[in-house]
Amino acid sequence: MSKHICREKECEEELEELLKTFEEIEVIASSLQALVKVELSGYPIISNVSNMEELISAAKQELERRGIEVEGVSKEAIVRGEAEGTGGLLSLVIRRALYKKVKGSLPPDAPASPCPVCGLYPIAGVLKRVKGAIFSMDVVELHCLCGYSATIEQFHCPVCGNRDKQAFDLYVAGDVTYRACMRCGHVIGIAKEGVEGERLPIAIAYEISRFA
Repeated sequence: MSKHICREKECEEELEELLKTFEEIEVIASSLQALVKVELSGYPIISNVSNMEELISAAKQELERRGIEVEGVSKEAIVRGEAEGTGGLLSLVIRRALYKKVKGSLPPDAPASPCPVCGLYPIAGVLKRVKGAIFSMDVVELHCLCGYSATIEQFHCPVCGNRDKQAFDLYVAGDVTYRACMRCGHVIGIAKEGVEGERLPIAIAYEISRFA
């Protein structure tokens, strides 16, 4: 994954360490998904979790067992996706566990953005070519940090809905094209087809933080 994202050795090494942490987060999330109590009664689904305090406590314990201390993170910050530092790791654990819990129950008409599971706007996608009745077309398969994915048009801002191809600033690094919407400022990194999408949002978030 790092070779698709990075152009410098330092970037590759830092990203590889981050992705190792993500693997630990996946282990924790898998162990917590059975604990999630939620109803699919509206979006984002994270706002319908009835035992969020219990989940936060369990996730904190698992992180602390691995030497990651989390202090002073509120339930509201987790739900809104505003937790920072190690609180961001806690938020990611909760979101991954929630998606694992509900992914088989999502309706086919669930919205693409914001994420119907965790409420975040996607920052990562993979360019795909799909066959139509007459012509093939390029689309973007969005990947949320929680694990949810959905397809949108190639030039379509997932935040403000901008579809003007000329209203995006482009920046290329590795196998990823970063598109910054000139109307709302949202940045999304779009990888070439064939790049694995599961860990892509973590890698994209890292790279965006480097040039933000």
